[in-house]
Amino acid sequence: MILLRILDTSGQLIVAYLPYVLIGILLSEILKYTAWTNVIRKSILNAPEFSIVIAAVLGIVSPLSTYGTVPIVIGLYSAGVPLAPLVTFLSASSLMNPQLFMITWASFGSGFAVLRLAAIAFFTTILGYSILIHEKKTGGLQLIGVNERLTNHNSSNIEKSWRDFTFSKFARSYLGNLEFIGYYLVLGIVVSVGVEALIPLKSLLQLTSEVQWLNVLIAAVMGIPMYVCGGAVMPMLQSLMDNGMGPGAVIAFLIVGPGTRITALMALGSFLSKRILTIYVAFLLSYSMLLGIVTNMIIQ
Repeated sequence: MILLRILDTSGQLIVAYLPYVLIGILLSEILKYTAWTNVIRKSILNAPEFSIVIAAVLGIVSPLSTYGTVPIVIGLYSAGVPLAPLVTFLSASSLMNPQLFMITWASFGSGFAVLRLAAIAFFTTILGYSILIHEKKTGGLQLIGVNERLTNHNSSNIEKSWRDFTFSKFARSYLGNLEFIGYYLVLGIVVSVGVEALIPLKSLLQLTSEVQWLNVLIAAVMGIPMYVCGGAVMPMLQSLMDNGMGPGAVIAFLIVGPGTRITALMALGSFLSKRILTIYVAFLLSYSMLLGIVTNMIIQ
């Protein structure tokens, strides 16, 4: 029965990735008691002409998850840091981090990992400068009120002092993040597993393996509902490559997937308008398709 298979597979994935979630939230909470936010702020403000590139690099190397990044971005914006580098930082941290780089390396080799890294660095840099140009022409992006449930923090209290540390405050903040993250983790896994079970993606990829652009398009579009987290998708992608998915389709899936997860979109949507968010998704989808087609041309 399909429903039982979906529930069984979802349960196994939830159990497998729960330790990583618990550790990730713990790291995010601990970093609030360090100078990480101040490092980001000073790096961006001290070199405004290179702020986009700096923000892209900092986002990629940041160990924080999307959930840990959003409050930092909101706090920095409230402190007067320009929006363009902050959106760049948030987008880069959603698309790539040191863990994702190592997982990609282990699954597909160093060349593929470097290609993914370079592609994300280029995309987020172009995104940042596009926003910067738009801001200069129009006087700023259309912002909306910050989703309080998403941030779960007061934006002026992102960096905390160890002098004010109490276990009860730390535990409340940790459990609050765990409640929010756990909800979307479970939702994302169930949706992803359900889509995989109900949509014959393997058959579609096999049928379109000779039409490269269509093969890449299907993989890119399916990356939106099927991407849960970096580790979870790698075995599935390796299986799909054995069933007709080309390298270009894989890279398209890996570019679109992390940037269009529910969490990543809610992070951006917490302070960007729906119109800007729609443009972001369309830009990301188009970029991933172009990159996938070029990748197939180079490798084949």
